[in-house]
Amino acid sequence: MKINEILAENITKDYFNAKVKTEVIFDTILTPVIGEILTVIGRENKKLKINGEMKLLAKEFPMLKLNEENEKNNYRNCNADYLMCDNNTVYFVELKTTQKSISKFQMKNYLNYLANCENKRFADVSGRAFIDLLNHVSKTGYPHNDQGKKEKDDLKQLFEVIINYPKNDGKIPEGWEEDNTHAARAISYLKKEKATSSKKYIFTAGQMLDNMKDDKWWNCKQIKLLYLLHSEKQISKYLQKGIIFVTFREIVERAYAVSEEMEKKGLKNYWEWIVKILIQCGLV
Repeated sequence: MKINEILAENITKDYFNAKVKTEVIFDTILTPVIGEILTVIGRENKKLKINGEMKLLAKEFPMLKLNEENEKNNYRNCNADYLMCDNNTVYFVELKTTQKSISKFQMKNYLNYLANCENKRFADVSGRAFIDLLNHVSKTGYPHNDQGKKEKDDLKQLFEVIINYPKNDGKIPEGWEEDNTHAARAISYLKKEKATSSKKYIFTAGQMLDNMKDDKWWNCKQIKLLYLLHSEKQISKYLQKGIIFVTFREIVERAYAVSEEMEKKGLKNYWEWIVKILIQCGLV
């Protein structure tokens, strides 16, 4: 058997295993193509109001409670599976592969969070909260700027402080400054430090910084919630609350259009493999 056949067979078996978290598996295999999938679905289904190319910014983005001014930060959070954007909106994307994994409580929390973000820049709410979290878990004590700099400068400088000056080592590690991407440098740092758990948010920061060349998303004032899920059963009342729902059935129904987009990126065979798995798992 070929490796893709072995993987497909075992992913299908794991989907029907009650103790296996299959959303983690599907999260991983969808990551290379999630942008192309939602770009095509948005283009084909105008009701979703997706504007242009959907771009993956980061994964497992922490959704922290937005505190009032001078209130002590609460770093307990849940994570959005994907942080994405189109031409004028930032999206928190949730992946749900079973009906039971859809939590109405989670949806309500999201709606409350988004209500607090309304008409505010992503940088001023979610971005600033993430910078505070990164500073907290890294224990660098990096001060907020008070000279009118943009929040992305805070994120960039905090990233450099953590990467270039690891604990007990005041020197810039040789060669790291020549790396091409922040995400790659973050991985190098995490490997060396054998860092675990919340310190891995430095990688999330690296992903975000790699997407700062066009920082329109960082400064946008429109944030939406999108669910990628098995079916819309039992969630119809949330359709009127601004949540966007995309089902795997709709994705497979538009598989040919998605395939044309994948072919441009050299991912057609990979996409066909994913469709096969979705069908075998009964997600359509």
